[in-house]
Amino acid sequence: MKHLHLLLEKFLLLDEKIVSSPLTKLSEQGTIIKMNIFY
Repeated sequence: MKHLHLLLEKFLLLDEKIVSSPLTKLSEQGTIIKMNIFY
């Protein structure tokens, strides 16, 4: 489970980088993927 937490933190960092970049569509898909992981 600890590895899963680290992966989620990496996803959050990637989301921040994608949001700061002009590729907003990728960030929307990233949030959808995170929602599926949490729920």
